[in-house]
Amino acid sequence: MNKALQAIQKYAFERIQQAGLGDSDFRVLEALLHKGPLPVKTIGPKVNLTPGSISVAVDRLYSKGLVTRVEGAEDRRIRIVALTPRGTLRGGEPARVPVPSDRNLCGVVRRRR
Repeated sequence: MNKALQAIQKYAFERIQQAGLGDSDFRVLEALLHKGPLPVKTIGPKVNLTPGSISVAVDRLYSKGLVTRVEGAEDRRIRIVALTPRGTLRGGEPARVPVPSDRNLCGVVRRRR
């Protein structure tokens, strides 16, 4: 069972890297894709990243044009992060690519032995 899990994880990480993303970048995009715009401080706990790591990941995604950062309407200290149209397409693809279908699962595990 452990070998199967490792094979699936390796497959997922390869697909994420092929999309030009790192693990933390992917987790942030996936959270925004499923939850919508979120304050930076809310994203970290959802994707298991420290405040420093989440800031760096958001900065990286912002520089790639995948997310926007805007001040909160009620409190300007809060930064709301949202996907751009480009980020939605990019985030949507990897979110569906890493996990192989049930039909292909055995092939992925077999190839990784």
